[in-house]
Amino acid sequence: MPFTSNFDVFRKDWTGGARARSPKVSHARTKTSEDTYAAVRPLMQAAGMTRVADVTGLDRLGIPVVMVARPNSRGLSVAQGKGADLLSAKVSGVMEALESFHAERLDIPVRLLSWNELAGTGRAVDPSRLPQRNTSRFNPDTRIAWGGACDLVSDADRLIPLDLIHTDFASPPMPGGSCFPVSSNGLASGNTYAEAVCQGLCELIERDAFALFRAAHAPCPSRVDLTTSENPDIQDVLARIEHAGAHLSVYDLTSDIGVPVFFATITGGSDSPVTAMAAGGLGCHPDRTWGCLRAVYEAAQSRLTRLAGARDDLTPANFRHPLRREEATRATGVALVPLEAGAGFSSETVEDDLCWLIERLEHRGLHEVLVTDLGRPDFCLPVVRVVVPGLEPPPSADIAHGERARRVS
Repeated sequence: MPFTSNFDVFRKDWTGGARARSPKVSHARTKTSEDTYAAVRPLMQAAGMTRVADVTGLDRLGIPVVMVARPNSRGLSVAQGKGADLLSAKVSGVMEALESFHAERLDIPVRLLSWNELAGTGRAVDPSRLPQRNTSRFNPDTRIAWGGACDLVSDADRLIPLDLIHTDFASPPMPGGSCFPVSSNGLASGNTYAEAVCQGLCELIERDAFALFRAAHAPCPSRVDLTTSENPDIQDVLARIEHAGAHLSVYDLTSDIGVPVFFATITGGSDSPVTAMAAGGLGCHPDRTWGCLRAVYEAAQSRLTRLAGARDDLTPANFRHPLRREEATRATGVALVPLEAGAGFSSETVEDDLCWLIERLEHRGLHEVLVTDLGRPDFCLPVVRVVVPGLEPPPSADIAHGERARRVS
């Protein structure tokens, strides 16, 4: 079996304290890109992928980016991948497409219940601690769809609204839908379940940090001085961006949770209005260097997404009112800080990373880490949806602020 794909074993080992240790062969993965790609490649046809396109050459940066086409998707039909090399970018893109495939076609029990039927039983998460739309039609007397999850902190079985699990945008919507935002936030996969949960938690924490930054309307945060880093991967991306004549800015958005979060923007490099616009990317990981690299790679991916123009959710607004380099980088008086300065955690295993992430959440009073196993027996790929009640969703005009964002706004 190419993957460690038994969620029940992972849950028993994790909550029982007998945790297997999975050494990392890179910053965040327990297998090499070659081994991971060899394992996922046989799954691509069954998931409806028709093409993995290298679009790196559409830009001058030379940071590898791919597009993965899945025409029969029930959501976005184009996924993106990025990485230090082309194979890593392919793994990133294919894994993203596989995650969406699993979340569109749930193979889990679904229950139709109202909140009033569940309140006081301890079975379900309090909806007031979950992200909700501004136009939410949630009513405690109305039955909505719920799916199961395991709380990695208490080992309790819980119920969460199905809207926060699936990514099936097909019509008609599921019963009781449109109360909670349907998105890919916290959706993740990995070579093991521990790896997948780490990926999902990092995404939730990074988007919470960005939402807090946006809600606070605060001055620019600390800008990171990458020139002082001796990491070869950091020096590689700096050289590529400088050679292209583009400009990179990286900011430290680490929140009160204390897990490193970075925001990167790339501008310029040609006379194209698209490249003149600031392309942004977020990155989060216990290891500060890897969190920073994730942000830079994602900024390069965002830029190529606009250049390629194939993603379903691109609208004309994505190409209007270019943000010029001088506007994107004006941050007078912003202190430059070394990448190595600040909170972070380095370990040899994904289990150690996961322990540390959960400890940081609990330290801030976030005592629930809910994981839904989306793995399918015909794929044997660890895919999860992670939900942490109390964390903020990505900022959006149609999503209401939660308690954390209201506190800083």
